[in-house]
Amino acid sequence: MLPEEVVNVEVWGPKDRTLQPQQKVTAERDKKRSYTAVYDPATNALRQLATTEMDEILPVADGNADYVVALSDLKYSHEHWDWNSRNDAYVVSTKDGSKKLIGENIRGNIRMSPEGKYAYWFSLSDTAWFAHGIATGKTVQLTKDRKFADEDDDHPDFPRGYGSTGWTKGDALLYIYDKYDVWTVDPANPASLTRLTKGREVKKTYRFINLDPEDRGLVDPSKPQLVHLFDHTTKASGYAQWSGSTLTVLHQGDFAASPMVTKAKNTNDLLFTKTTFREYPDLMATDLSFKNIRKISNLGEQTKSYRWGTVEMVSWVSGDGVTLQGLLYKPDDFDSTKKYPMITYFYEKESDNIHNFVTPAPTASARNNYAYSVSNGYIVFVPDIVYQDGYPGPSAYSCIIPGVLKLLENPWVDRTRLGIVGHSWGGYQTAYLITKTNLFKTAVPGAPVANMTSAYGGIRWGTGLSRQAQYEHTQSRIGGTLWEKPQQYFDNSPLFYLPNVQTPALILHNDEDDAVPWYQGIELYVGLKRLGKPAWMLNYNTEKHGLRVRKNQKDWTIRMWQYLDHYLKDAPAPQWMTEGLPMIEKGVNQRLEPAAALPSGKAMR
Repeated sequence: MLPEEVVNVEVWGPKDRTLQPQQKVTAERDKKRSYTAVYDPATNALRQLATTEMDEILPVADGNADYVVALSDLKYSHEHWDWNSRNDAYVVSTKDGSKKLIGENIRGNIRMSPEGKYAYWFSLSDTAWFAHGIATGKTVQLTKDRKFADEDDDHPDFPRGYGSTGWTKGDALLYIYDKYDVWTVDPANPASLTRLTKGREVKKTYRFINLDPEDRGLVDPSKPQLVHLFDHTTKASGYAQWSGSTLTVLHQGDFAASPMVTKAKNTNDLLFTKTTFREYPDLMATDLSFKNIRKISNLGEQTKSYRWGTVEMVSWVSGDGVTLQGLLYKPDDFDSTKKYPMITYFYEKESDNIHNFVTPAPTASARNNYAYSVSNGYIVFVPDIVYQDGYPGPSAYSCIIPGVLKLLENPWVDRTRLGIVGHSWGGYQTAYLITKTNLFKTAVPGAPVANMTSAYGGIRWGTGLSRQAQYEHTQSRIGGTLWEKPQQYFDNSPLFYLPNVQTPALILHNDEDDAVPWYQGIELYVGLKRLGKPAWMLNYNTEKHGLRVRKNQKDWTIRMWQYLDHYLKDAPAPQWMTEGLPMIEKGVNQRLEPAAALPSGKAMR
């Protein structure tokens, strides 16, 4: 066929194993796909183990066993509305290529024990751990208690497990986690399930730290184990030592201790980092006792000449009667006799991050840089949010608004200068909230879903996956299809309530967004514009869900703060806000200069 006769057409058919956009994303990899094989030098025979139907191979015992485990999603991959991987698992002989089914429709990440005696996984659909004995051919359920699945998960889907940390020699014991503690279980005797630590009673999470990357996940119970700990009540963290049946705290405090610790190969010397909102995560050196800790880098010195700010935990009761936590960031020179503008930023749950250091930098999204905000005289409130299936918008309202109202009881919060900022899932919630309340003077929804009924049928272009699972099972939390729950899709969509909006909005949505279709931002902007509401939308051409080009990050950061400062500090509006930026001036003029002064105290409406 001649080049001029080639037609570039995509055929989306009912028997496609995956959607065409997903095939497009993986096309180059698929063209170069390789298949695991085994070579026998004694016979000079090469035997292919993987196939197009059974293309994932799990080596056993570093590839030294006479079998492998192979996975096939052939029967399930056409279900584009389900993002949970599902596989049939087989034991495949490296001697003759014969295979034996060991499990069907497994929802979970199947792995092999170090010496290859067991295939094991956390089954999402059963919320339990399982192990398959290769020699016995039997699959056993290792746990039955729901505590090994995420206790705090509030998605309409199977909760994930807390993971495992390794095995003892001979594949005798598997170490697994619940929310707080470390457990062991012998797959040959599930009744042996034993809790080692006692974190649940004190609401502390304990996790073993692997100090030897070459040990293939082996745990030697005869040796002390370094443990990372986190206190869910105080948010303190640190390190401890587990030995025998005793846990000894080595180093703990009001900081975020990194779970990544590096040990020298031939000595007990360690490197680790710890941080607070005010303290940069410089490198620390110590030994296994943690008695003598030395800071060996000093990048944090750069922060001392800046107004950095402070952070504290706050609590309130949601509209549904749930006690919630959140973070409150204040300027260094905070004065309780003054009034401060406050920005509320959120995503889902952020309070565990109270000790995280925030580097001031141009932002890639509608995300609030706490250090920059407080350094420039703002207070920032970051509330936790919990959700009810089918009601993501009302859940956000029930958690966020009572938190803001609680803070308004303090005379130093200026109730006339409240802003709200969020990106992606936070952008959706921002757009939803301004249809339900006039509490905020201005809003910045980034990459927001405005219309769940149209977003439901779209594509996540970065992966090529259908967006349906987003609403049925994951973050958007409707809990059913559009045809099963049409009212919930309608009720939770900001688009249908735009006549209620009295809050100016600055929308960020880029035309190559690979997560949220950018037409969602268009629907929000066009709707607000049609209704005569003050709204702006910024689209950085060819940028994706978050800005990647630094000059664009800098430009967005400037414009976002010009916008917020105008509404929350009475700063002059820039020309791009008052006059726009015509297409014929794009790339020529930026219009960042202040426009003609508005009357004192007046903001654009």
